[in-house]
Formats: sequence, structure tokens, C-alpha cells
Amino acid sequence: MAAKYYMLIASLPHLPHFRQAQRLPINPQRLRWRRSALRPEDAADLDLALDMLHWARHSAEESDAQIDAQYRRTVARIRNESLRSYVEEIMAQRSVLAALRRKALGMPAPSEEDRCGVGRWHNLTRNRWDRDELGLTPRFPWIPQARAMLAEGRSAELEMLLMEVTWRKASKIAEADPFGFQAVFAYVFKWDLLSRHLVQDAIKAGERFSQLVDEVIHEQQSASTR
Repeated sequence: MAAKYYMLIASLPHLPHFRQAQRLPINPQRLRWRRSALRPEDAADLDLALDMLHWARHSAEESDAQIDAQYRRTVARIRNESLRSYVEEIMAQRSVLAALRRKALGMPAPSEEDRCGVGRWHNLTRNRWDRDELGLTPRFPWIPQARAMLAEGRSAELEMLLMEVTWRKASKIAEADPFGFQAVFAYVFKWDLLSRHLVQDAIKAGERFSQLVDEVIHEQQSASTR
């Protein structure tokens, strides 16, 4: 029987939608402490999934083949079916986006050695290369928007679109088992999205502030030379 985590779920503060939040409702240390209430096997699975998705997100120096190998190892070790499916879904999303970026640059279909995506998605996108939107819009309804954003260089909007897709996916998972492990890992991944969004907002705010300071300095220098 799947474990139920009534006390753990009840102890977690409400997560506002990432577009509306101004701060994290629970800090990373406290969230990790709350996660210590998980059964050892659930905790191990969640750590595997988090490590995989974080590593893949920041692995610009790694080849697609290395990411694929790590993905296959991780999926094989995750015992919880729902969590394994979630990881597979997120990595499928990233694989399709990588293929769309490649097509937007006018590049040819990847070869067997030049991987683009993980698992079955490399061959799937390669075999559909000549189809409009890879023929995958029924499976991923966000593709038309993503393709338009790629073509117009709207990277920030694209990031927000994919975060929204992922957020909704996690919310549906939690609704399916509101007091089980699914709800716990969905909360953790939504918290991760929210944290990443707040960091990005802080960086953008810093950039805007620096730009305003530069403009003020430039105006003062111009005025002093008149």
C-alpha cells in the first residue's frame, strides 16, 4: 500500500502560483527538514529525480549523449512509477524543445551519433524532422507557441510558457493523490519552479536597476559638459 503523508502535507504552507508569488513561503532548509518525514525509499527516489532534473538543467558543458546516459540510469533506479513518469515527461519536454531549437536554427536532423534529446525522443524527433512542428502538437499542445517564441527570440516568454506547463502538470499529479507521495513530490517540484522564477526576477530587477543607474550617470555627465 502506498504511504500516506497526512501530517507532512498539512505542515506545508500554501504555494502561490509562481507568477503571483513575491517570496518563498518556506525556505529550502525547512522544506528539506519536512522531507525527512518521507519513507526512506520515497526520499531516495525524490533525491534521484531532483538530482537528474537539476543536473540536466545546468549541464551545458555535457554532451547530449552524457545527459541521455544519466537519464537512463536515473529512470532505471526510481522505483515510484508516478515520479518516474514525471521525470520522463519533463525530460521529454526538454528533448522536444531542443529539437525545436535545432530546427529554428535551420540545422539538419540529428544523426545517431549526434543525439538531440533523451531516451526514445531522439529517434522520434529525428524521424519526424520534416513534419510541421515535428507532428507532436497533439502530444504537446504548447509546441506552436514555443516555435513562434523561438522564431522571434522571445526567450523569457518561452521560459515562462514551459514553467506554466510544468506547474500545471505537477498540480494535476498532486490532485490525483492529495495525501500521498505524489502530492509531496509535486509540491517539491513546484517549490523548485517558484524558487527559480524568483531568482530570475531578482536578476532582472538588478539588471534594470543597473541600467537606470547608468542612464542617470550618463545624464549627469552630459549636463556637466554643457
